[in-house]
Amino acid sequence: MLAEYFYVNAKHYSVSIIRDIGLDLNALRYILARHAPESLVFIDGWTGKGVIARQLQRSLEVFAESEGVVIPPALYVLADLSGSAAYAASTEDYLIPSCILNATVSGLVSRSLYDAHLVAGQGFHACVYYDEFSPYDVSRYFVAQVLACIEPDWLNAKQLVSLDLVAAQERMQRLLTMVARQYQVSHVNFIKPGIGEATRVLLRREARVLLLKNAADPTTQHLRWLAEEKSVPIYYYAELEYHAVALIKELF
Repeated sequence: MLAEYFYVNAKHYSVSIIRDIGLDLNALRYILARHAPESLVFIDGWTGKGVIARQLQRSLEVFAESEGVVIPPALYVLADLSGSAAYAASTEDYLIPSCILNATVSGLVSRSLYDAHLVAGQGFHACVYYDEFSPYDVSRYFVAQVLACIEPDWLNAKQLVSLDLVAAQERMQRLLTMVARQYQVSHVNFIKPGIGEATRVLLRREARVLLLKNAADPTTQHLRWLAEEKSVPIYYYAELEYHAVALIKELF
């Protein structure tokens, strides 16, 4: 669509970024050998607590100091729950398919894997390619369906909607403070706000509790199923400012 409507020949790269480790700087150097720094745009699916947005900014600051190359740290996302992105389609809490379908809508690649010895040379952060899931891959189908949904209205879009990112930041901070106090959570890393993050906790981690805003909300039905299947307690709070929040069990 960038080529069709804006005549932009964009190149796409998947670059790893890991909390407390940072952006894959070897991959960044590879890209900069082929593209101007000011032409780079960083895109993600959503923000949770804003950890990755802050990690991106720190990584690019370190890179600017060591390499003398300044790259805009603006992050573009679909859903910006924490008001941490520079540009977003929405600040609403909704389920993005890659939260639950993972590699089968993401080109059959896994999340990042980090090997310090590999990165110390010229190597990139790694990932796993799930060739065995090829019969179930719907990555291209997913993209085609999204385009089919938005394309009829694309040319009718007259202006961008201004989002209140400060309000989103305040909303997130209220939630983290309330949940940490009420459940004696030792670190905010154990709090996962939003439908997408809660889904990943119930699929990948050991959940302590699931907090939901509405018992009859169809958008969180899969979370109720997962929680019941795993015997995770569910509590409902009508005043909850997100549709779902999951707490990771703290193991001592």
